[in-house]
Amino acid sequence: GKLSLAELDKGVLTLFSDKDFNHKPAIMAAYKAADRSGNGFVERREFGYFLRYIVYYNNLWALFSAVDDDGDRRISKEEFIKSSDKLEGLNESVFTEIDVNGGGIILFDELCHWMAVNKSTWGVDDAEVAATTAKIDAKEAAPIQHSEPEKQAEPELIPEAVQNIAVPPKAEAMALFDSLDPNSNGRLSLAELDKGIIQCYPQFNNKPAIMAAYKAADRNGDGFIRRSEFGFFLRFIQYYNNLWHVFEGVDTDGDRRITKEEFEAAQLELNGNDAAQVFDEMDKNGGGKVLFGELCQWMATNKSDWAVGAKEDEVF
Repeated sequence: GKLSLAELDKGVLTLFSDKDFNHKPAIMAAYKAADRSGNGFVERREFGYFLRYIVYYNNLWALFSAVDDDGDRRISKEEFIKSSDKLEGLNESVFTEIDVNGGGIILFDELCHWMAVNKSTWGVDDAEVAATTAKIDAKEAAPIQHSEPEKQAEPELIPEAVQNIAVPPKAEAMALFDSLDPNSNGRLSLAELDKGIIQCYPQFNNKPAIMAAYKAADRNGDGFIRRSEFGFFLRFIQYYNNLWHVFEGVDTDGDRRITKEEFEAAQLELNGNDAAQVFDEMDKNGGGKVLFGELCQWMATNKSDWAVGAKEDEVF
């Protein structure tokens, strides 16, 4: 009864093969917006939101990409002004509104935020939404409402194993943070972190692991990684990347779900615990399959030192 980011990502590729919806920033934005309860999954009652948001944010991403001439995932003032015809006549004063920190650059997240507050019907084609939602029985779907998200739960304690993962010295880590923060606003969006990983550490470019690290490191729940949280992110990206390799190794058919048969056949080191019992503990809803998020949750509370050892070419 719930879908992880990995499942949604795969589903978009499969279900909407006739549409160019495979844009990771748009998928991530739709996933975050549709997760109304903040539990990290899109549940049945939230799926209607996701179907509408995937159309909305893909249209916004198409707009963003058209304005972003140099393809650096940032819109400069020059690019914005030059593309005013594509932006329905929006002028320089609007750029200043979107660029709230005055850094001279607009990120996709900033455009999405401004659009939601000021022009939320932009990018929504009712016919396209209807065609999209018609593919699935979305009886529980509800109209998009730009309401305040539900209060986030307190961040979980950081496992000792994560705290013990080696990261670059503080000065080097802060220099890395600054290189990923071109507008110097002291915070990194998911899009900036994703791009930074691709450019600086391609060995960590596993989207489920990046998303898990981003969510775990966002200790105050504001949707950004601040300087004080960046050390957490550097540790979590290694931890979840290693867990992702464990998950992939067990998931022999590559469907991003682990069955009990796959889990038992993997013969993992479980400190003497019965594999079938451990699987049942992970599979809390009794669906017969374990998702990456469920594996991560179980590992954090039961066996957090698992998978700390990284491959030699996958460390900072």
